[in-house]
Amino acid sequence: MMRWFQISAWILVGSLAFGSCTCQRDVPEPPKASDRATGGFQASLATPVPRKAEVVERLARITPVEPTLPEAEETPPRGDASLPENFPTDIPLLEGAETFAVQDLAQGAKNVLFYVDEETPKVFEFYKESMDKEGWNVTQEAQQKYQSFLSFKKDKMITNMTISKDPKTGRQIVAIMYYEEEELPFPEF
Repeated sequence: MMRWFQISAWILVGSLAFGSCTCQRDVPEPPKASDRATGGFQASLATPVPRKAEVVERLARITPVEPTLPEAEETPPRGDASLPENFPTDIPLLEGAETFAVQDLAQGAKNVLFYVDEETPKVFEFYKESMDKEGWNVTQEAQQKYQSFLSFKKDKMITNMTISKDPKTGRQIVAIMYYEEEELPFPEF
């Protein structure tokens, strides 16, 4: 008997839970979208699609811009830059090297760009040997077929050289960056 009572109680509780279901009731229609832009959750709701006439009217108000073609790139003029006054005299220059740019860098460093008519391996060997003869110590070096890098140190002067081929002209570009090493404001560890 007690068992029937428990079963009946569960059926009664279950029917109350299903009796409150709203799936048979009419659901009110959602509010109509407004024409003004809104933020928050409403920004993710669909916006009305403009009519064709509105789009044509907006486009008619836009001032057309005439496209222009970029001017043909000129190859950098040969030898239009001169060596900086503080260019180290003990850095040899390859015969026929043409200075075409000088860049001022942070903390007094300079970068001087040259065109040379030798291949990368020959330029690499020239600088490695002649810098050694001038008392520079090689601190880093990396040699590849089309691009090479050398770094030298002499006293407090640091010099980095990059040798690579200019794809437009086919000539070698030698970039010589130099600066004087300053004392660190803290002890080295």
